[in-house]
Amino acid sequence: MIGVELRTLQRWLAGGPTQLVNAEAVARALGLGTAEVFDGVPSGGSSPFEWLRELSALLGTRESPLVRAADVMLEQWKFLDTYVSFAAHPRNGYVHRVPMDAALARGFARFRVRAEGAARLVFGAYVASRLRYDFGEVQVTTERVSLVEYFHTRSMQAPPRSDGSFDVEIWIPFEMKELVVVGDRAFTIRSMPTLGRTIFDFDLPGNASALCFRPAPNQLRQVGLPTHDDRLRGTRSSANG
Repeated sequence: MIGVELRTLQRWLAGGPTQLVNAEAVARALGLGTAEVFDGVPSGGSSPFEWLRELSALLGTRESPLVRAADVMLEQWKFLDTYVSFAAHPRNGYVHRVPMDAALARGFARFRVRAEGAARLVFGAYVASRLRYDFGEVQVTTERVSLVEYFHTRSMQAPPRSDGSFDVEIWIPFEMKELVVVGDRAFTIRSMPTLGRTIFDFDLPGNASALCFRPAPNQLRQVGLPTHDDRLRGTRSSANG
């Protein structure tokens, strides 16, 4: 299923070393998390706010500025605790990584996705080998695909094609070294040719079954564009929330 000889697979599963991309391919074919199949693969990363939780638990209900500060930081920044990871790779799910060409940075890149039935796909960016942040997700059903952006609380919907596939355009920031997509069911994703687009136009015929993760204001500022302009054009209805 993953294109290697049986004896190679047997060597890996017997404890022989392999690259992470091979381990993820095996796990994806089996429908398991990488750490569930291979020993010695990092199974997760400590939370950036773990020390705050430990401090809050240690001090208990004591009233002090330090305890209050820890509680406020945990409450105000808990979205970072949810969406930022120091793991080398996602622990569970079907994982696909797509290395990013530096030439794609600061513009939209297009990917064609097809899930095997109803699925939830989480999209994230590797900044370094052990630093990843998730920026949104796509919920897939037979009738529609729905996109939600975590940091902007923006959403949009589109009907899939007759074969169940749909396109996703993603604004690629300069820090993204790899795109990583994690699904709760098998799916495929492949890069599509692009022409260095910086605008997503709903009115283009090829965008009828396409979704778009938009740039953040700071990403627009980096390329000298107005921070209020989300780079979407056209008439298809899109909603917030």
